[in-house]
Amino acid sequence: MNQQPSEQYFCELPADEFSRELWQRITSPGPQWTPYGQLQQMAYRKFYGALPSGWFGDTGEPSSAVLTATGPQGNQVKMRVNHARADVLAQHQLVTNPALTWVATAVSSDSSSLQAAEKGSQILEYLWRNGSFERQALSAALSAFVAGEYFLLTLWDESAGEQLEYVEGEGVRYQGDLVCVPVPGWDVFRSTGARSFSQSPWLCARVPVNRHELLARYRDSTPEEMAAEYGDDESAWPRQPSELIRSAGTGSQQTFRAAGPTPVQQDPDTIWCHYFVHRRTAACPLGRLAVLLGPDAVLDYVPLPNEYAEPLPLHRMAAGDIDNSPWAYTSFWERLGIQDLEDDIQSALATNIVSFGRQIISAEADQNISPVQLADGPILLPR
Repeated sequence: MNQQPSEQYFCELPADEFSRELWQRITSPGPQWTPYGQLQQMAYRKFYGALPSGWFGDTGEPSSAVLTATGPQGNQVKMRVNHARADVLAQHQLVTNPALTWVATAVSSDSSSLQAAEKGSQILEYLWRNGSFERQALSAALSAFVAGEYFLLTLWDESAGEQLEYVEGEGVRYQGDLVCVPVPGWDVFRSTGARSFSQSPWLCARVPVNRHELLARYRDSTPEEMAAEYGDDESAWPRQPSELIRSAGTGSQQTFRAAGPTPVQQDPDTIWCHYFVHRRTAACPLGRLAVLLGPDAVLDYVPLPNEYAEPLPLHRMAAGDIDNSPWAYTSFWERLGIQDLEDDIQSALATNIVSFGRQIISAEADQNISPVQLADGPILLPR
C-alpha cells in the first residue's frame, strides 16, 4: 500500500512529528539504497584486503595477510594479491599531490578590506594545516575513490577550543572552535527521489558520539523555564535532554538502518547521533537544522542558521556520480571483478605449486594412514 502524502511538508511539522517522519524515511530509504550500500561494502573489503573478516563480519573471503589452506590435505590454497589497492593509492597520490593554497578575496580595493583579506588567508591556512582539516580531507578523498563518496561534517562547537573561564553553576566556558567530523557515504541519508545529489533538499548524517560529551553540551531546562514555555502542567512537558541522552541506544533507539560496513562498537558510551540539515527552499523557507538520537529523541530543532545556509555544513567528496540519481560512482568498482579473477589465478598457481612441489606417497586404500598424519609434509595418494 502506498503511503499517503502529508498535507504539510515534514520539515514544517512539530518536532515530535518531524522526528517520526524522518525516522521512517531513513529506515526505509528505497530499493536503490541496499545494492548501493552492498557495493560500497564490497569495495572496502577489497581495498582493505587484510581485513575481510572481523571488521566486516565473517564473509569467508581470503585475506591478503595470510594464506588460507583448504582441502583434506591442506593443498588447496586461497590467497589474495591486493593489486586494486595499489591502483587506488596511485590515483589518490596523483590527484592530491599538488598542495592547496587558500586565499581570501577582498570585497573592495580599500586598504582595510585588503588587510582583512590578508588576515583571512592566514586564518584559512592555519585551519587547513593545524586544524586537522588537511589530513581529514586527504583521507576523505581516498575513501571517495574506494566507496564513491565521503563527507566532512563541519560544525561550530561551543565546547571546543581553549578554556576561557569557570562560571559557577554553568561550568567551564570555552572559546569555541570549528570541528570537522568525517562521515562515510553510507551514513549519509538523502532524498532518494532527487535526480542528482545537489538537488536533494535535505541530508541526514549519522555520527557516533560520546554520550557524556552530549550530556555536557546539552543543559536541562529549569522548572521555571519549562513552565514558562510549556505551561504549568508537568505531564505535558517534553523529556529533558539528559533523559533522552541517557536512554539512547536502548530499545527502538538501536534500529537505525546500517547501510554499509560501519563497525558497531560494543561501547556503552558511544551512541548514534543524527544531524539533519534542510536547504532553504520554497517548501521550507527558513531551512531546518535538527539533532536527533531517535524517532522520539530530538535535541535540537531550529531554523537553519545563516552560517550553515550555503553551502550546507555536510561537504561531499565524490569520485563521480550516477546520472539521474543522488548516488556516487567510482572507477574502482570496475576493478573489483578483475581483482577476483587475479585472486583465483594466483590461488590456482599456488595450489599447483603446493600440490606438486611436495613428495607424493602412494598407498593402498586400506592402509592405516590418514592425510592428517602427513600434514605439512608429503601428500597421500590412495590407490
